[in-house]
Amino acid sequence: MTDKHVDFLFVYEVKARELENICLLACELERRGYTTAIVNSWTMLKKKKDSGYSCDTLVISACYNDEVYRFFTGFARRYKKVFCLQWEQVPVNYSYESTEKTSWTYQETALHVRNVCWGRKSWERLVEKFGVDENCARITGYIALDLYLPQFRPLLKSREQLLGEIGADPKKKTCLFVSSFAYVNLPPALEATADEDGKSLTKKISSQSQKLVLAWIEKLLERYPDVQFIYRPHPSEAENLDLLTMQRKHRGFFCVPQFTIRHWIADCDKVYIWNSTSAIEAWVSGVKTYLLRPVSLPRQCDMPIFENSKAIQTYEAFETSVLDQEESNPSLDPAVLDQWYGLHLGQAAYLNICDWLEETRSDSAYQSPQLPRYASVPCWKMWFEYNVVYVWMNFIAHRFNYRLCCVRGWITLLGPEINRSCPRIVRKLYKLVGCGARLAQYGLCMLFAQKQSRETLLPVRRVHEVQQALEAQRLQYWSDRQQIRQTYQQMRAEFKRMVQNRDTRQKKSYDASKYLLNRSSEDEINRIKHQINECL
Repeated sequence: MTDKHVDFLFVYEVKARELENICLLACELERRGYTTAIVNSWTMLKKKKDSGYSCDTLVISACYNDEVYRFFTGFARRYKKVFCLQWEQVPVNYSYESTEKTSWTYQETALHVRNVCWGRKSWERLVEKFGVDENCARITGYIALDLYLPQFRPLLKSREQLLGEIGADPKKKTCLFVSSFAYVNLPPALEATADEDGKSLTKKISSQSQKLVLAWIEKLLERYPDVQFIYRPHPSEAENLDLLTMQRKHRGFFCVPQFTIRHWIADCDKVYIWNSTSAIEAWVSGVKTYLLRPVSLPRQCDMPIFENSKAIQTYEAFETSVLDQEESNPSLDPAVLDQWYGLHLGQAAYLNICDWLEETRSDSAYQSPQLPRYASVPCWKMWFEYNVVYVWMNFIAHRFNYRLCCVRGWITLLGPEINRSCPRIVRKLYKLVGCGARLAQYGLCMLFAQKQSRETLLPVRRVHEVQQALEAQRLQYWSDRQQIRQTYQQMRAEFKRMVQNRDTRQKKSYDASKYLLNRSSEDEINRIKHQINECL
């Protein structure tokens, strides 16, 4: 098949979060004379093939490590440079402040990929905390806020059109709840990766908070029939049956994943946030925005953008906020928001990003590595590696090597006494055992290519040296044993997740729902780009 070559190839993951913003970048680049193409990662996974495009610059959604880098670059047949838009830049506090290496830590190839930074805090996190090259991070502002500018107002659906499409009444007071309960009803196949750092605590509080939020909304709708609620689910809530039940039970409750969040923010009377970065869009739009926290969120599970913010924690306060007509925006601190989103840069974010994309394409000094594509590994091979090879090398061989060290140490310690006072046959047996222990250790070293210290491989000649070597070996053994067991458990969990990813029907259903939610046809992309071009 012949390659279709473009200057910039965009790979997006979440349609509602990224597509319109990427179309804005594509339109501006095409206006400057470049060629572009847009593909969705879920569509490519569903079809199990690449995009058919090669490009000069590949623009991806995220890049934390080599694994993520290989995942996104695998959608392009050939590329020269990689540029990351990084759509998740505001972590929760436990991740933001943690010094431990996790799957969200920038490492390996990601340190040399050019990353967009919305604000000063994001730039400091990448450059000062993770060590990203300074020429690979630039503050551009948050592109999603550009679509709230007056020139792009025609892109928004009218209130009558938007609410009419879902069967809601445009004349009723309409409130929007933006959900971020990503870990509620998460498929078991993904739970192995949902327990990193403080995520287990977040998952527990998410479940409790969602139940109370739904109960409060239900109580409000029963008391006030002239109020209606739009529930905006997180992309990971696609299979949440509680939301479907609630929608069937109450005519004033609508669970709507369709359309980008800005349409709902602009056309609703009030916006409620639990722990979502959509708070910045609601705040910029001028719509009254509230933090809704029926269960107190520990600081480590909260986001830094909500520092100095006030939350609604009781039903009475929630009901008052819905019925109140005040015009203030009481929940968020604008100074904190500016640090994370660069609200006063002087130029629209999409122009800053396009300028940097142009520079990247023409910069001969910037090149991206070509890592091997993903290959399908049979489950039997993974099982053999994790449960046979790894166990043999790290449990059996490691323990046997430690025991041999003890045997050789005692042989060295007792050697002079045996040679002086024991019969010849005992001395011969002593030498035979010593040679056997040495050969066994040398064999382990050669078999597993392990470098041993001189104290371990050569006989220890003095008593106090033997004692020190044995004690050091004992401490090292228990230290290694704890680390090995921890690594082994992580590998077993990863293997379990990989098997479930291939075999679990629930995971397949989850992937199918993500594909249906995020796919976009060429006609839809061209329609969005046509509307944006009319505004430029």
